[in-house]
Amino acid sequence: MFVWTVAVYTIWLRAHMDLKQRGDGEVPTRYKSVCILASALDRELLNFDEKPEALTNQQLRYRISKTLNGGRIEMLDPLPNKYSIRTKLWAWMKRERWWILLAAVAIAVGCTFPPCSPFTFGTLLAVAIGTTNRSRFVIILGCLTIGIPVATVTAYFLLIQYM
Repeated sequence: MFVWTVAVYTIWLRAHMDLKQRGDGEVPTRYKSVCILASALDRELLNFDEKPEALTNQQLRYRISKTLNGGRIEMLDPLPNKYSIRTKLWAWMKRERWWILLAAVAIAVGCTFPPCSPFTFGTLLAVAIGTTNRSRFVIILGCLTIGIPVATVTAYFLLIQYM
């Protein structure tokens, strides 16, 4: 079940980031489509010797239907490069290198000295959900504020129990 959950989340994340990178992806309608069609026809009609304004409706219709394939235009959607988890992860690691280093130090300290586990938990939580330095510091301080008394009381009761 865990593998399936991770796979579905990965698929969703890639699709979400692809769509986010593309922008709104607006399909032109009504006035915008008329302007795009007019400018495209204008560009195509400049290849002829005569100006389009000098032609009659009948001549324009003939030129557009026969020479320009009915006035069809092709709109290319300029999509950026595909979203790559590897490049985004590398960019995130470069941007957050000091926080990642702090998390590694916190894990090392928490593993060697268990009473520091509130700091370790707070740092890992801050790196995972914090978006700004201020929010990360608040998360760490909150975990320390709640975690130190809890760890102290737990250690006290464990010492009493084993004495």
